[in-house]
Amino acid sequence: MLPFMTRYNGDQIIIVLGALLLFCDAPFLEPNSGWQILRVGRKKLVLGKHAIHCGCFLFYTICLSMIPVLLVFPNVGWETGWGR
Repeated sequence: MLPFMTRYNGDQIIIVLGALLLFCDAPFLEPNSGWQILRVGRKKLVLGKHAIHCGCFLFYTICLSMIPVLLVFPNVGWETGWGR
């Protein structure tokens, strides 16, 4: 269903802007990052931030795959015939 979702330019822009929103915070640097590194450790901090980021990517992908299914779901029915 995704090819049908991206048929119009407005829909493509919404999908690309959603992915851009996930990528825009890529450096993960905040004003208190130095203190977080001292408290948690560099490796744990980087792994934790990357795990959260990957979780957001996974959630975004699941939403993109489920929205077309939910939009088509009211028109789907279990019948033994060839349709209406």
